[in-house]
Amino acid sequence: MKRLKRLVTIVSALGVFMASIPFESLAATVKTISSVSINVGLESISSGDTLPAETAFSTTSETGNYVYTNNNKYEITDLDWITSDSKEMKIGSEPKMKVTLRATDSNEYAFKGGYQSSNVTIKGGTYVSSNRSGTDTLYVTFKFKPVKGTYDSPEDAYWKDSGYGNAKWSEPDNGSGAYDVYLYRGSSIIKKVEKLKATSYNFYPYMTKAGTYSFKVRTVPYNSSEDKHGKNSDWTESDEVYVPQEKVSDGSGQDSGTASTGTVGWIKNGNTWSYRYPDGSYLKNNWSKINGIWYLF
Repeated sequence: MKRLKRLVTIVSALGVFMASIPFESLAATVKTISSVSINVGLESISSGDTLPAETAFSTTSETGNYVYTNNNKYEITDLDWITSDSKEMKIGSEPKMKVTLRATDSNEYAFKGGYQSSNVTIKGGTYVSSNRSGTDTLYVTFKFKPVKGTYDSPEDAYWKDSGYGNAKWSEPDNGSGAYDVYLYRGSSIIKKVEKLKATSYNFYPYMTKAGTYSFKVRTVPYNSSEDKHGKNSDWTESDEVYVPQEKVSDGSGQDSGTASTGTVGWIKNGNTWSYRYPDGSYLKNNWSKINGIWYLF
């Protein structure tokens, strides 16, 4: 009886040992995919365009619109837009897509538990996030490079009816929200305002001489990031307004930015005082009211 029990114990142990061999052998052959690399690109997408369908992408080579990988451990099995493919793109838009990767042989390769920007390379785009489904499937979300183009010009540049010098324009559909605005007297530039985050500006403090004034405005990139993918729009020109001598500004309210270099306003040279306009000229041979006080030059 003791021999029978001993025999059963040996057989049971042997069975457990034999059963464990295939499992351990299989576990030893599976290789972890430590990093992922994907090549992506959008062909000729401009502002105002909609995104191409997922079926328009090549998943095998770098041609046209493409999302592909050269690695033999995993392959691309599906593409899904996260950004709506019916929405018109604007300058600076970064379309977002999710790609499904599957191990080419789940008995040989497996995705690890966590991936991040340090071990997921997106050539032609920017890594966003990833998550795993089992050991054979990995979802990677990324952004394509920003859409490039030329900003739309501002609309309806005009002088407001109240007072002199109140410039106004309308924001275009495809804009940056930043503008260059130049004031002219005749053909001479009197004042430059650059990268203005507004759709109006009071030029009256610079209307210090009688004459016909107009302004031009264009949409421009606001920061270095926008400067990489957005180009200046064409100029939009306002109508003209005439400012008579009795209505000219005394120069109060001017900022430090000028259309030419040098000090603006009162300048002392020895015992002599002069008053300099933003366009570089000086008051002379005339009376002028400055900050509520009349002076003879």
